[in-house]
Amino acid sequence: MAISSMGPTSCISTIAIAMLTWGVILGVNSFPLPPCRVCTRTPSFTNTNVYSSSRRRLRYRLKHQTNALPPSIDNELDTEPKISENETENVSTGQMDSLRRTLFVELEKMRNQFVEMSESLSVAKKREEEAQDSVASLRERQRSVESEKEREINNKKLAFVSQEMTDISDQLEGAQDKVRQTIQKTRSEITDIQNQAKEAEGRLRSEIANLEARLELLRREAINASKARDLVAQQTKNEIEDIQAASRKEMKELKSSIFVDRKATKRDNYAQETRIQQAEMDLVGAEKERDIAEEETPKISVLQTALDAMKSRMQPQVAELKERRAANEMFFAVSKKSSQIGLNDEISRAQSEFEIAQSAEQNSLQQTTFNYELKLEMKEKELRNNLRLTNERADRAVADAISVAKRNRIALYQEKFDAVRNQKEEQRNAVYDARMTQDAVRDQYEAELENEIRALEDEKLKAKQLLDDQEQKRENQKWQLSAQIEELTIKLAKQMKEEKEAADEDLSRLRDSKEVELVASRSRTQRALNDIQTTRSNLFLLQDQLAELESVSEEKGAILQVLEDERSSFRKQLKRTAVVAMDKLTLKAYRHKRAQKRK
Repeated sequence: MAISSMGPTSCISTIAIAMLTWGVILGVNSFPLPPCRVCTRTPSFTNTNVYSSSRRRLRYRLKHQTNALPPSIDNELDTEPKISENETENVSTGQMDSLRRTLFVELEKMRNQFVEMSESLSVAKKREEEAQDSVASLRERQRSVESEKEREINNKKLAFVSQEMTDISDQLEGAQDKVRQTIQKTRSEITDIQNQAKEAEGRLRSEIANLEARLELLRREAINASKARDLVAQQTKNEIEDIQAASRKEMKELKSSIFVDRKATKRDNYAQETRIQQAEMDLVGAEKERDIAEEETPKISVLQTALDAMKSRMQPQVAELKERRAANEMFFAVSKKSSQIGLNDEISRAQSEFEIAQSAEQNSLQQTTFNYELKLEMKEKELRNNLRLTNERADRAVADAISVAKRNRIALYQEKFDAVRNQKEEQRNAVYDARMTQDAVRDQYEAELENEIRALEDEKLKAKQLLDDQEQKRENQKWQLSAQIEELTIKLAKQMKEEKEAADEDLSRLRDSKEVELVASRSRTQRALNDIQTTRSNLFLLQDQLAELESVSEEKGAILQVLEDERSSFRKQLKRTAVVAMDKLTLKAYRHKRAQKRK
C-alpha cells in the first residue's frame, strides 16, 4: 500500500535499481569460468596479479554497464529522492509487484549459478584426483618396467656367463681325459717297441753266433786246403789285400755317408721339431675348437698303408734281384764244374772276402743299432719331457692343442720306429740271404771239390759279381731309405699344413659364430636400452605434462580463488545495494504516507 502511493520519480528510481541489478547479474554471468580438469583442491595462496587484474576487469564492465543509465539515476542513488504528489498518483501497485518478482527471480538465478559453480568446482576436484591417481599409476608402472628390464638383463647376463663356464669346464675335463688316454697309450706303445727291439736283437745275436760257428768251420777247411797251394795263396793274398783296401775305402765312404745321413736326419728332426713347436704356438688360440680332431683317421694306419704300397712297388725289384741271384748261382755252378784248379785258394779267398763283408755288415748293423738305440733313448726322454709338459699344459686349459701336437709327435716317432724296424728287417734279410748263399757255396764246394780247381778264374769273376751285387744292394737300400725318409718328410709337412689349415678354418668359423652371437647379444641389449630410453622419455614427457597440469591447476585454482573472493565481495555489495534500495523504497513510502497524512 505504501508502494502504491509512490510517485513517478520513485518508480523510475526503482526501475533504475532493478536495471542496475540486472546488469550486474549479466556481468557476473559474462565472466568465463572454465571447468578445471586437474586441480581438485583450493590453492593455499592467492595470486595478487591475477586478483588485481580480475578486479580491474570487473570494475571496467560494471562501469560501462552503469554508464548507459541516465545521470538522474546516479543522482537518485546518491541523494534523497524528492517525492511529489503527481508521481505517487501515476505509479501502480502492479508495477511494484512485478519489479519485486523480477528481483526475486534474478536473485534465485544468481543462487542457482552459485550452486552450479560449486558443483563444477567439486567436479574439477574429482578430475584432479583422477589425474593424480593416473600419474601415480604411471609412475608405478614405469618403476615396474624399469625393474623388470634390469632383472631380465641381469638374468640374461648370468645365464650367458654360466653357460660359458659350463662349456669351458666340460672342454677341460674332456681334454684331461684325452691326455690321460694318450699318455697311457704312448707308454704301452713304447714298451711294445722296446720289447720288439729286444727280441729282434736276441734273434740277431743268435743268428750271428750260428754264422760265426759256420764261418769257423769254413776257416778250418780253408786252412787245410791252403797248405797244398802256397803259390796260389800268395796271389790270393795279394788280391785279398787289394780287396781289403777297397773294402776299407768303401767302409770309410759308407761311414762318411752314414755320418752325413745322420747329420741330415738330425737337421730334419730339428726342422720337424721346429715345425711342431710352431704348430703348437699356432694352435694355442684354438684350444676350445679342436673337438672334431678326433674324427680324423689315425696317422699310423695311413703311414702303414703308404709303407705297404711302397713294399708292393718294390716287390718287382726284389723279385728281379732274386732272379739275378739265381742266375748267378747257376752260372757259378757251371763255372765250378769247368774249373777245379785253385779250389782251396779260391775257397780261402771267398771265405776271407765273405768274412770281411760279414764283419763290415755286422759292424754296420751294430753301429746302426747303436745309433737307433741312442735315438730311441733320446726320443723316449724327449717324449717323457713332452708328456710332463703336456700334463702341465693340460692344467692350463690348452689340452686340445697339446693333444694334437702330441699325436703328431707320436705319429712322427712311430714313423721313425717303422723306418728303423724296416731297416732292421732288411738287414736281417740281407744276413739271411748271405747265410743262404754261404750254405749253397759250402754245399757246392763239398759236393764238387774235385772240380773247383778248374773254376778258379770263374770263381774270381763270381766273387766280383757277388761284390757288385752286394754293392748294388747297398745302394738300393740307401736309395730306398732316402726315398722313404723324403716321402715321410713330405707327408709330415703336408699333414702339418693340412692340420694348420683345418685349425685356422675352425678358429675362423668359431670366431664368426662368436661374433654373430655377440652381435645378436648387442642388438638385444640395444633393443632393451632403446625400450628403457623410450620408457624414460615417456616418463619425462608424463612428468612434464604433470608439471604443466599442476601449473595450470594452480593457475586455475588461483583464478577460482580470485573469482570466489570477487563473488563473495559482489554478493556482499549486492546485498548492501538491495538493502539500500529497500530502505529507500521504504523511506519513500514512509515519506509519501506522511505527506498524505499532512494533507
